[in-house]
Amino acid sequence: GAYEFGSEFWIPGITFEPITYPWAWPINNIFGCTDATACNYDPNATDDDNTCVYSEDFYDCDGNCINDTDGDEICDELELVGCTDTTACNYDPNATDDDSTCLYAEDYYDCDGNCINDTDGDEICDELELAGCTDVAACNYDPNATDDDSTCLYAEDYYDCDGNCINDIDEDEICDELDNCEDVFNPNQEDLDNNGVGDDCEITNIFENNSNKKLVKITDLVGRVIESNQLNLIELYFYDDGTIVKKIIIN
Repeated sequence: GAYEFGSEFWIPGITFEPITYPWAWPINNIFGCTDATACNYDPNATDDDNTCVYSEDFYDCDGNCINDTDGDEICDELELVGCTDTTACNYDPNATDDDSTCLYAEDYYDCDGNCINDTDGDEICDELELAGCTDVAACNYDPNATDDDSTCLYAEDYYDCDGNCINDIDEDEICDELDNCEDVFNPNQEDLDNNGVGDDCEITNIFENNSNKKLVKITDLVGRVIESNQLNLIELYFYDDGTIVKKIIIN
């Protein structure tokens, strides 16, 4: 059996270094995680068995963020700034913190600048269409109109949209194209002989006997002899009694 020898304790049949006083019986080994930084650290373990478990970076052993300033359960070190509004054109699905950089499409347009609704395909959104006269030659042309509604109004021939003659040399308010004596002020357009030339354009001698005088020649205003009845040209009729009649034939 075991015995003491001086200050040593011996067990027959077992080879080991003698244990000197004070001494204790050997205890069984306890295997476990011996790393104090591990989540499953076992302070009673005597031998490490490679079973240590560690928390993820930035998290504690309970899965909570070590640093989470805004309390959104996303660790400060993992936060990503960007636009977090799903309706924005630059929405970032990876962003965790909104940085007020969201951009939005204009009303009635998508993020590519295309109309959401454009029935007639004219690239003007239905909500922005404006009906009116789109003919620039019309008196009621509307530069803001996008859809013509067949309401265009036009001036009469030879008149502008205010009812004034476009051409009126003698300013008698009779347009030259309609005036029977375009270079003489004659608003009444008198033409007793109904020859198409206003009386004010015909120079006659009140004492002449029309039945007796004979036409000598016809000239233009500069004296060149011409044939009669030329359109839109002032003609001078020279008679043998010395009278001169100025005429113009209007087309």
